[in-house]
Amino acid sequence: LIAILPVFYVCVAYGLVEAWRWCAARRSAAAALLLFGCALLLSARSVRTLALPWRQDVITFGHVSAEQRQAFEMLQRMTPSDAVVASMLNGGAIELHAGRQSVHPAPWTAKEMQVWSDALYARGRAFYVLDDGEEMGVVLARLADAYSLRVVARLGLPYFAVGGGNLPRTAVLYRVEAAP
Repeated sequence: LIAILPVFYVCVAYGLVEAWRWCAARRSAAAALLLFGCALLLSARSVRTLALPWRQDVITFGHVSAEQRQAFEMLQRMTPSDAVVASMLNGGAIELHAGRQSVHPAPWTAKEMQVWSDALYARGRAFYVLDDGEEMGVVLARLADAYSLRVVARLGLPYFAVGGGNLPRTAVLYRVEAAP
Protein backbone atom coordinates (compact mmCIF):
# COMPACT_ATOMS: atom_id res chain seq x y z
CA LEU A 1 0.00 0.00 0.00
CA ILE A 2 2.85 2.39 0.67
CA ALA A 3 3.89 2.42 -3.00
CA ILE A 4 0.29 2.96 -4.12
CA LEU A 5 -0.56 5.71 -1.64
CA PRO A 6 2.49 7.93 -1.08
CA VAL A 7 0.84 9.73 1.86
CA PHE A 8 1.58 6.56 3.86
CA TYR A 9 5.30 7.32 3.46
CA VAL A 10 4.82 10.34 5.70
CA CYS A 11 2.88 8.27 8.25
CA VAL A 12 5.51 5.52 8.29
CA ALA A 13 8.33 8.07 8.64
CA TYR A 14 6.51 9.79 11.48
CA GLY A 15 5.93 6.44 13.21
CA LEU A 16 9.60 5.48 12.92
CA VAL A 17 10.75 8.81 14.35
CA GLU A 18 8.30 8.52 17.25
CA ALA A 19 9.40 4.93 17.94
CA TRP A 20 13.03 6.07 17.99
CA ARG A 21 12.22 8.94 20.39
CA TRP A 22 10.20 6.60 22.64
CA CYS A 23 13.09 4.12 22.81
CA ALA A 24 15.65 6.88 23.43
CA ALA A 25 13.53 8.33 26.27
CA ARG A 26 13.11 4.93 27.98
CA ARG A 27 16.76 3.86 27.80
CA SER A 28 15.71 0.42 28.89
CA ALA A 29 16.48 -3.09 27.72
CA ALA A 30 12.85 -3.56 26.67
CA ALA A 31 12.96 -0.48 24.44
CA ALA A 32 16.24 -1.56 22.88
CA LEU A 33 14.85 -5.05 22.34
CA LEU A 34 11.74 -3.59 20.69
CA LEU A 35 13.85 -1.42 18.38
CA PHE A 36 16.12 -4.38 17.56
CA GLY A 37 13.05 -6.54 16.83
CA CYS A 38 11.64 -3.94 14.45
CA ALA A 39 14.98 -3.68 12.63
CA LEU A 40 15.21 -7.48 12.42
CA LEU A 41 11.70 -7.76 10.97
CA LEU A 42 12.45 -5.04 8.43
CA SER A 43 15.71 -6.77 7.43
CA ALA A 44 14.02 -10.16 7.14
CA ARG A 45 11.40 -8.66 4.85
CA SER A 46 13.99 -6.87 2.69
CA VAL A 47 16.88 -9.33 2.49
CA ARG A 48 15.68 -11.05 -0.72
CA THR A 49 15.17 -7.71 -2.43
CA LEU A 50 18.51 -6.32 -1.30
CA ALA A 51 20.27 -9.48 -2.52
CA LEU A 52 18.83 -9.32 -6.07
CA PRO A 53 22.07 -8.19 -7.76
CA TRP A 54 23.90 -11.29 -6.46
CA ARG A 55 21.19 -13.93 -6.89
CA GLN A 56 21.13 -16.32 -9.84
CA ASP A 57 17.49 -17.39 -9.59
CA VAL A 58 15.86 -14.04 -10.36
CA ILE A 59 13.09 -14.26 -12.92
CA THR A 60 11.91 -10.68 -13.12
CA PHE A 61 11.28 -8.85 -16.37
CA GLY A 62 14.15 -6.47 -17.00
CA HIS A 63 16.64 -8.15 -14.65
CA VAL A 64 19.82 -9.26 -16.40
CA SER A 65 22.17 -11.64 -14.61
CA ALA A 66 25.94 -11.61 -15.15
CA GLU A 67 25.65 -14.67 -17.41
CA GLN A 68 22.89 -13.06 -19.46
CA ARG A 69 24.95 -9.89 -19.76
CA GLN A 70 27.80 -12.02 -21.17
CA ALA A 71 25.35 -13.62 -23.63
CA PHE A 72 24.32 -10.16 -24.87
CA GLU A 73 28.00 -9.28 -25.28
CA MET A 74 28.44 -12.52 -27.26
CA LEU A 75 25.49 -11.51 -29.45
CA GLN A 76 27.25 -8.20 -30.05
CA ARG A 77 30.47 -9.96 -31.10
CA MET A 78 28.60 -12.34 -33.45
CA THR A 79 26.65 -9.66 -35.32
CA PRO A 80 27.82 -6.75 -37.47
CA SER A 81 27.39 -3.28 -36.00
CA ASP A 82 24.59 -2.43 -38.46
CA ALA A 83 22.63 -5.64 -37.77
CA VAL A 84 18.96 -5.66 -36.88
CA VAL A 85 17.82 -8.35 -34.44
CA ALA A 86 14.18 -9.44 -34.26
CA SER A 87 13.08 -10.72 -30.85
CA MET A 88 10.09 -11.18 -28.58
CA LEU A 89 10.82 -9.26 -25.37
CA ASN A 90 14.62 -8.94 -25.27
CA GLY A 91 14.60 -5.98 -27.67
CA GLY A 92 15.42 -3.33 -25.09
CA ALA A 93 18.28 -5.38 -23.68
CA ILE A 94 19.58 -6.10 -27.19
CA GLU A 95 19.77 -2.37 -27.85
CA LEU A 96 21.17 -1.54 -24.40
CA HIS A 97 23.65 -4.36 -23.85
CA ALA A 98 24.50 -5.50 -27.40
CA GLY A 99 24.25 -2.14 -29.15
CA ARG A 100 22.14 -3.56 -31.99
CA GLN A 101 18.85 -2.29 -33.34
CA SER A 102 15.91 -4.54 -32.56
CA VAL A 103 12.35 -5.07 -33.74
CA HIS A 104 9.37 -7.02 -32.47
CA PRO A 105 7.83 -8.52 -35.62
CA ALA A 106 5.46 -11.08 -34.08
CA PRO A 107 2.32 -8.92 -34.58
CA TRP A 108 3.17 -8.27 -38.25
CA THR A 109 1.34 -9.99 -41.08
CA ALA A 110 3.26 -12.20 -43.50
CA LYS A 111 3.10 -9.42 -46.11
CA GLU A 112 4.43 -6.80 -43.67
CA MET A 113 7.25 -9.16 -42.71
CA GLN A 114 8.15 -9.67 -46.39
CA VAL A 115 8.09 -5.94 -47.23
CA TRP A 116 10.16 -5.05 -44.17
CA SER A 117 12.72 -7.82 -44.74
CA ASP A 118 13.10 -6.94 -48.42
CA ALA A 119 13.61 -3.27 -47.55
CA LEU A 120 16.21 -4.22 -44.95
CA TYR A 121 18.13 -6.32 -47.48
CA ALA A 122 17.85 -3.59 -50.13
CA ARG A 123 19.76 -1.35 -47.71
CA GLY A 124 22.44 -4.02 -47.19
CA ARG A 125 21.63 -4.56 -43.51
CA ALA A 126 22.29 -7.87 -41.76
CA PHE A 127 19.18 -9.46 -40.28
CA TYR A 128 19.04 -11.83 -37.32
CA VAL A 129 16.22 -13.41 -35.34
CA LEU A 130 16.57 -14.25 -31.67
CA ASP A 131 14.11 -17.04 -30.87
CA ASP A 132 13.54 -15.85 -27.31
CA GLY A 133 9.88 -16.63 -26.81
CA GLU A 134 6.86 -18.62 -27.79
CA GLU A 135 5.56 -16.11 -30.31
CA MET A 136 8.78 -16.19 -32.34
CA GLY A 137 7.83 -19.53 -33.91
CA VAL A 138 5.40 -17.71 -36.22
CA VAL A 139 8.12 -15.22 -37.19
CA LEU A 140 10.58 -18.01 -38.01
CA ALA A 141 7.98 -19.90 -40.04
CA ARG A 142 7.14 -16.80 -42.10
CA LEU A 143 10.79 -16.04 -42.73
CA ALA A 144 11.57 -19.66 -43.64
CA ASP A 145 9.11 -19.35 -46.55
CA ALA A 146 11.23 -16.71 -48.29
CA TYR A 147 14.67 -16.85 -46.70
CA SER A 148 17.25 -19.27 -45.39
CA LEU A 149 17.68 -19.43 -41.60
CA ARG A 150 21.11 -20.38 -40.26
CA VAL A 151 21.66 -21.11 -36.56
CA VAL A 152 24.43 -18.85 -35.27
CA ALA A 153 24.40 -19.62 -31.52
CA ARG A 154 22.44 -20.80 -28.53
CA LEU A 155 22.46 -18.09 -25.90
CA GLY A 156 21.60 -18.17 -22.21
CA LEU A 157 19.03 -15.39 -22.44
CA PRO A 158 15.50 -15.21 -21.03
CA TYR A 159 12.92 -17.19 -23.02
CA PHE A 160 9.47 -15.67 -22.64
CA ALA A 161 6.05 -17.30 -22.48
CA VAL A 162 3.07 -15.71 -24.18
CA GLY A 163 1.20 -13.78 -21.51
CA GLY A 164 4.23 -13.29 -19.28
CA GLY A 165 6.79 -15.30 -17.39
CA ASN A 166 9.97 -17.09 -18.36
CA LEU A 167 10.34 -20.61 -19.66
CA PRO A 168 13.33 -22.92 -19.04
CA ARG A 169 14.53 -22.84 -22.65
CA THR A 170 17.61 -21.61 -24.45
CA ALA A 171 17.29 -18.70 -26.87
CA VAL A 172 18.59 -19.41 -30.37
CA LEU A 173 20.11 -16.75 -32.63
CA TYR A 174 19.47 -17.20 -36.37
CA ARG A 175 20.94 -15.31 -39.29
CA VAL A 176 18.33 -14.62 -41.97
CA GLU A 177 19.90 -14.95 -45.42
CA ALA A 178 18.59 -14.78 -48.97
CA ALA A 179 17.40 -18.19 -50.11
CA PRO A 180 19.80 -19.82 -52.58
